Amino acid sequence: MSSVRTTYIRLKSMLPEGVRDALSAINQRLFARRTLLRKYGSWFDVDWRKNFQNMSQQEWKRAYDEAWKHRNNDCVEETDAELILKALAEKGTVLEVGAGIGTLAIRLAQEGFTVTGVDVSAEALRRAAEAARREGVIVDWREGFAETLPFADKSFDIGYSNAVIEHVGSLADQHRFVSELLRSCRRVFISTPDAHFPIDPHTLLPFVHWLPRRLRHPILRATGNRHWASESALHPLSAAQLISMFPPDAHVRIVRQRVLGITTVITAIAGDSPTTRE
Repeated sequence: MSSVRTTYIRLKSMLPEGVRDALSAINQRLFARRTLLRKYGSWFDVDWRKNFQNMSQQEWKRAYDEAWKHRNNDCVEETDAELILKALAEKGTVLEVGAGIGTLAIRLAQEGFTVTGVDVSAEALRRAAEAARREGVIVDWREGFAETLPFADKSFDIGYSNAVIEHVGSLADQHRFVSELLRSCRRVFISTPDAHFPIDPHTLLPFVHWLPRRLRHPILRATGNRHWASESALHPLSAAQLISMFPPDAHVRIVRQRVLGITTVITAIAGDSPTTRE
Protein backbone atom coordinates (compact mmCIF):
# COMPACT_ATOMS: atom_id res chain seq x y z
CA MET A 1 0.00 0.00 0.00
CA SER A 2 2.83 2.43 0.80
CA SER A 3 4.40 1.91 -2.66
CA VAL A 4 1.06 2.65 -4.32
CA ARG A 5 0.71 5.83 -2.26
CA THR A 6 4.27 6.90 -3.12
CA THR A 7 3.64 6.36 -6.82
CA TYR A 8 0.38 8.31 -6.61
CA ILE A 9 2.10 11.24 -4.88
CA ARG A 10 4.88 11.32 -7.46
CA LEU A 11 2.43 11.26 -10.36
CA LYS A 12 0.31 13.91 -8.70
CA SER A 13 3.34 16.18 -8.25
CA MET A 14 3.83 16.18 -12.02
CA LEU A 15 0.34 17.53 -12.70
CA PRO A 16 -0.58 21.23 -13.03
CA GLU A 17 -1.44 22.92 -9.76
CA GLY A 18 -5.12 23.32 -10.62
CA VAL A 19 -5.46 19.60 -11.33
CA ARG A 20 -3.68 18.72 -8.07
CA ASP A 21 -6.06 20.97 -6.15
CA ALA A 22 -9.06 19.34 -7.81
CA LEU A 23 -7.81 15.86 -6.95
CA SER A 24 -7.25 16.90 -3.34
CA ALA A 25 -10.77 18.31 -3.11
CA ILE A 26 -12.26 15.10 -4.54
CA ASN A 27 -10.25 13.02 -2.08
CA GLN A 28 -11.41 15.10 0.88
CA ARG A 29 -15.07 14.98 -0.15
CA LEU A 30 -15.34 11.37 -1.30
CA PHE A 31 -12.67 9.29 0.41
CA ALA A 32 -11.02 10.96 3.42
CA ARG A 33 -13.84 10.50 5.91
CA ARG A 34 -14.41 6.85 4.97
CA THR A 35 -10.67 6.18 5.21
CA LEU A 36 -10.52 7.69 8.69
CA LEU A 37 -13.58 5.76 9.82
CA ARG A 38 -12.09 2.53 8.51
CA LYS A 39 -8.73 3.21 10.19
CA TYR A 40 -9.88 4.57 13.54
CA GLY A 41 -13.41 3.21 13.99
CA SER A 42 -16.82 4.73 14.51
CA TRP A 43 -15.65 7.11 17.27
CA PHE A 44 -14.13 9.42 14.68
CA ASP A 45 -16.35 12.28 13.58
CA VAL A 46 -14.78 14.84 11.28
CA ASP A 47 -17.49 17.32 12.26
CA TRP A 48 -17.51 16.80 16.03
CA ARG A 49 -16.00 20.22 16.78
CA LYS A 50 -18.96 21.88 15.05
CA ASN A 51 -20.98 20.89 18.12
CA PHE A 52 -18.55 22.37 20.67
CA GLN A 53 -20.96 25.02 21.97
CA ASN A 54 -23.37 22.33 23.16
CA MET A 55 -20.80 19.84 24.44
CA SER A 56 -20.54 19.09 28.15
CA GLN A 57 -17.19 18.69 29.89
CA GLN A 58 -17.68 14.92 29.91
CA GLU A 59 -18.24 14.94 26.15
CA TRP A 60 -15.06 16.97 25.68
CA LYS A 61 -13.13 14.47 27.80
CA ARG A 62 -14.47 11.52 25.80
CA ALA A 63 -13.57 13.23 22.52
CA TYR A 64 -10.00 13.93 23.64
CA ASP A 65 -9.62 10.46 25.10
CA GLU A 66 -10.52 8.92 21.76
CA ALA A 67 -8.22 11.31 19.89
CA TRP A 68 -5.26 10.44 22.12
CA LYS A 69 -5.68 6.76 21.35
CA HIS A 70 -4.47 7.55 17.82
CA ARG A 71 -2.11 10.50 18.30
CA ASN A 72 1.59 10.41 19.19
CA ASN A 73 2.64 14.06 19.09
CA ASP A 74 2.05 16.57 21.89
CA CYS A 75 3.73 19.47 20.05
CA VAL A 76 6.95 19.42 22.10
CA GLU A 77 10.12 18.99 20.07
CA GLU A 78 13.62 18.59 21.52
CA THR A 79 14.47 22.18 20.57
CA ASP A 80 11.39 23.39 22.47
CA ALA A 81 12.44 21.46 25.57
CA GLU A 82 15.93 23.00 25.48
CA LEU A 83 14.54 26.52 25.13
CA ILE A 84 12.11 25.93 28.00
CA LEU A 85 14.81 24.52 30.26
CA LYS A 86 17.03 27.51 29.56
CA ALA A 87 14.20 29.91 30.34
CA LEU A 88 13.19 28.15 33.57
CA ALA A 89 16.76 28.16 34.91
CA GLU A 90 16.29 27.55 38.64
CA LYS A 91 14.82 24.22 39.77
CA GLY A 92 11.46 24.22 41.51
CA THR A 93 7.87 23.00 41.35
CA VAL A 94 6.34 23.10 37.85
CA LEU A 95 2.74 22.82 36.69
CA GLU A 96 2.31 21.94 33.01
CA VAL A 97 -1.20 22.56 31.70
CA GLY A 98 -2.05 20.55 28.61
CA ALA A 99 0.59 17.94 29.34
CA GLY A 100 -0.60 15.53 26.64
CA ILE A 101 1.43 12.32 26.66
CA GLY A 102 4.00 13.88 28.97
CA THR A 103 7.00 14.66 26.75
CA LEU A 104 7.93 17.96 28.40
CA ALA A 105 6.84 17.03 31.93
CA ILE A 106 9.05 13.94 31.84
CA ARG A 107 12.00 15.91 30.49
CA LEU A 108 11.63 18.48 33.27
CA ALA A 109 11.44 15.72 35.89
CA GLN A 110 14.64 14.23 34.48
CA GLU A 111 16.31 17.62 34.95
CA GLY A 112 15.38 17.76 38.62
CA PHE A 113 12.11 19.70 38.63
CA THR A 114 9.15 18.56 40.74
CA VAL A 115 6.43 18.32 38.10
CA THR A 116 2.65 18.13 38.01
CA GLY A 117 1.04 17.55 34.62
CA VAL A 118 -2.61 18.41 33.95
CA ASP A 119 -4.61 17.34 30.92
CA VAL A 120 -8.28 16.96 30.08
CA SER A 121 -7.71 13.49 28.65
CA ALA A 122 -7.44 10.46 30.92
CA GLU A 123 -6.11 8.49 27.94
CA ALA A 124 -3.27 10.96 27.39
CA LEU A 125 -2.39 10.85 31.08
CA ARG A 126 -2.43 7.05 31.10
CA ARG A 127 0.12 7.06 28.28
CA ALA A 128 2.12 9.79 30.03
CA ALA A 129 2.26 7.74 33.24
CA GLU A 130 3.50 4.69 31.31
CA ALA A 131 6.21 6.80 29.66
CA ALA A 132 7.28 8.23 33.03
CA ARG A 133 7.60 4.73 34.48
CA ARG A 134 9.74 3.66 31.54
CA GLU A 135 12.01 6.67 32.09
CA GLY A 136 12.18 6.10 35.84
CA VAL A 137 10.85 9.51 36.88
CA ILE A 138 7.97 10.63 39.09
CA VAL A 139 5.36 13.08 37.80
CA ASP A 140 2.06 13.89 39.51
CA TRP A 141 -0.55 13.46 36.75
CA ARG A 142 -3.92 15.18 37.23
CA GLU A 143 -7.03 15.16 35.06
CA GLY A 144 -8.76 18.52 34.70
CA PHE A 145 -9.61 21.59 32.67
CA ALA A 146 -7.23 24.53 32.40
CA GLU A 147 -9.97 27.05 33.19
CA THR A 148 -10.67 25.45 36.62
CA LEU A 149 -7.39 24.14 38.02
CA PRO A 150 -7.75 22.12 41.25
CA PHE A 151 -4.90 23.83 43.13
CA ALA A 152 -4.58 26.46 45.84
CA ASP A 153 -3.22 29.92 45.04
CA LYS A 154 0.52 30.02 44.27
CA SER A 155 0.94 26.26 44.67
CA PHE A 156 3.74 26.14 42.09
CA ASP A 157 6.90 28.08 41.38
CA ILE A 158 6.34 27.84 37.62
CA GLY A 159 3.30 27.30 35.39
CA TYR A 160 3.78 26.35 31.77
CA SER A 161 1.69 25.53 28.71
CA ASN A 162 2.77 24.92 25.13
CA ALA A 163 0.42 25.20 22.13
CA VAL A 164 -2.69 25.01 24.32
CA ILE A 165 -4.13 28.50 24.68
CA GLU A 166 -5.07 28.74 20.99
CA HIS A 167 -7.39 25.74 21.47
CA VAL A 168 -9.33 26.66 24.61
CA GLY A 169 -12.02 28.76 22.89
CA SER A 170 -12.99 32.42 22.80
CA LEU A 171 -11.01 35.40 24.06
CA ALA A 172 -12.97 35.13 27.31
CA ASP A 173 -11.98 31.47 27.65
CA GLN A 174 -8.36 32.37 26.95
CA HIS A 175 -8.50 35.07 29.64
CA ARG A 176 -9.75 32.47 32.14
CA PHE A 177 -6.96 30.12 31.08
CA VAL A 178 -4.31 32.77 31.81
CA SER A 179 -5.99 33.86 35.05
CA GLU A 180 -5.97 30.31 36.41
CA LEU A 181 -2.27 29.84 35.64
CA LEU A 182 -1.45 33.18 37.28
CA ARG A 183 -3.52 32.25 40.32
CA SER A 184 -1.89 28.85 40.74
CA CYS A 185 1.73 29.75 39.91
CA ARG A 186 4.29 32.38 40.88
CA ARG A 187 5.80 32.58 37.39
CA VAL A 188 4.02 31.71 34.15
CA PHE A 189 5.27 30.68 30.70
CA ILE A 190 2.67 30.43 27.92
CA SER A 191 3.82 29.50 24.40
CA THR A 192 1.69 29.61 21.25
CA PRO A 193 2.25 29.90 17.49
CA ASP A 194 2.42 33.55 16.44
CA ALA A 195 -0.72 34.54 14.54
CA HIS A 196 1.41 36.92 12.46
CA PHE A 197 3.42 34.07 10.95
CA PRO A 198 2.11 33.69 7.37
CA ILE A 199 1.53 29.92 7.53
CA ASP A 200 -0.73 28.44 10.18
CA PRO A 201 1.01 25.33 11.64
CA HIS A 202 -2.30 23.52 12.19
CA THR A 203 -3.71 23.75 8.66
CA LEU A 204 -0.46 24.58 6.78
CA LEU A 205 -2.48 27.12 4.77
CA PRO A 206 -0.86 30.51 4.09
CA PHE A 207 -2.62 33.72 5.15
CA VAL A 208 -6.05 32.13 5.75
CA HIS A 209 -5.80 32.61 9.52
CA TRP A 210 -5.44 36.36 8.93
CA LEU A 211 -8.93 36.59 7.45
CA PRO A 212 -12.07 37.52 9.42
CA ARG A 213 -13.85 34.51 10.89
CA ARG A 214 -16.78 34.81 8.45
CA LEU A 215 -14.32 34.29 5.57
CA ARG A 216 -11.79 32.03 7.31
CA HIS A 217 -14.13 29.29 8.45
CA PRO A 218 -15.77 28.66 5.04
CA ILE A 219 -12.31 28.42 3.45
CA LEU A 220 -11.18 25.94 6.10
CA ARG A 221 -14.26 23.81 5.49
CA ALA A 222 -13.73 23.94 1.73
CA THR A 223 -10.06 22.89 1.99
CA GLY A 224 -10.59 19.80 4.13
CA ASN A 225 -9.85 21.58 7.43
CA ARG A 226 -13.39 21.49 8.79
CA HIS A 227 -12.21 20.39 12.25
CA TRP A 228 -10.34 23.71 12.63
CA ALA A 229 -13.32 25.81 11.50
CA SER A 230 -14.54 26.83 14.95
CA GLU A 231 -13.31 29.27 17.56
CA SER A 232 -13.03 26.50 20.12
CA ALA A 233 -10.81 24.41 17.88
CA LEU A 234 -8.44 27.18 16.82
CA HIS A 235 -8.15 30.80 17.96
CA PRO A 236 -4.60 32.01 17.17
CA LEU A 237 -3.07 34.95 19.03
CA SER A 238 -0.57 37.66 18.22
CA ALA A 239 1.97 38.88 20.77
CA ALA A 240 -0.16 41.95 21.52
CA GLN A 241 -3.26 39.81 22.06
CA LEU A 242 -1.36 37.41 24.30
CA ILE A 243 -0.03 40.28 26.43
CA SER A 244 -3.56 41.68 26.72
CA MET A 245 -4.61 38.48 28.52
CA PHE A 246 -2.50 39.46 31.55
CA PRO A 247 -3.28 42.10 34.17
CA PRO A 248 -1.05 45.21 34.16
CA ASP A 249 0.83 44.12 37.31
CA ALA A 250 1.85 40.73 35.84
CA HIS A 251 5.13 42.13 34.41
CA VAL A 252 4.85 40.32 31.06
CA ARG A 253 7.62 40.01 28.53
CA ILE A 254 7.53 38.25 25.18
CA VAL A 255 10.24 35.87 23.97
CA ARG A 256 10.19 35.03 20.26
CA GLN A 257 11.37 31.98 18.35
CA ARG A 258 12.29 32.99 14.80
CA VAL A 259 12.92 31.32 11.46
CA LEU A 260 14.76 33.46 8.89
CA GLY A 261 14.02 36.47 11.05
CA ILE A 262 10.26 35.83 11.14
CA THR A 263 8.62 35.02 14.49
CA THR A 264 7.07 31.55 14.55
CA VAL A 265 6.35 31.02 18.26
CA ILE A 266 5.75 33.54 21.03
CA THR A 267 6.16 32.86 24.74
CA ALA A 268 4.70 35.18 27.36
CA ILE A 269 6.68 35.13 30.61
CA ALA A 270 5.01 36.73 33.59
CA GLY A 271 6.00 37.36 37.16
CA ASP A 272 9.73 38.02 36.95
CA SER A 273 10.39 41.46 35.45
CA PRO A 274 8.76 44.73 34.36
CA THR A 275 6.83 44.53 31.08
CA THR A 276 9.00 44.59 27.98
CA ARG A 277 8.23 43.71 24.39
CA GLU A 278 10.87 42.30 22.10
